[in-house]
Amino acid sequence: MHFFLPPRVELGIDVPAIVSRTFSVLTFRTPGGRSEGLDIGGPILFLMLMGTAHLLVGKLHFGYILGWTVVGSLLLWFLLNSMVGGDPDASELTLYSCCCAVGYSMLPLVLHAFLSLLLPRRSPFALGAGLLAVAWSAQTAAKLLVLRTPGLRPMHWVIAYPAGLMFTAFALLTLY
Repeated sequence: MHFFLPPRVELGIDVPAIVSRTFSVLTFRTPGGRSEGLDIGGPILFLMLMGTAHLLVGKLHFGYILGWTVVGSLLLWFLLNSMVGGDPDASELTLYSCCCAVGYSMLPLVLHAFLSLLLPRRSPFALGAGLLAVAWSAQTAAKLLVLRTPGLRPMHWVIAYPAGLMFTAFALLTLY
């Protein structure tokens, strides 16, 4: 008899780990350790949820959301590797870990996309919620990336700045 594993097990999607990382982002905590066992399932889920929120407004932005995330993660990874130089701790900072950190950091922007369904478009409250979501996302991305490379701890705000610029593009995509 052959027993087949469920597809989520074969793909390495760990639901309890996704829920744990999601709650750590929502409660402003960083996961313990160096976030061993990173997965891309949670970030893809968040990006699809953001695309769904945009679709409910009548905007078909799935390609923009996925493309901007990949390009932004690639540029952020390149920038961070340039900042680290020959640091031996930098081996923890791979493109995959950078994509995972950026993806999990998108959660506040996903919440903003769904909140914008209830708010009047281009209102001051919607703009304020967007700014708050961008700041939250940038701070979370900087924390997660510093967790992967402790040598970048003194440059925490230098990491948050380009991440914030990238997340601002997503907030503007939601607002307009």
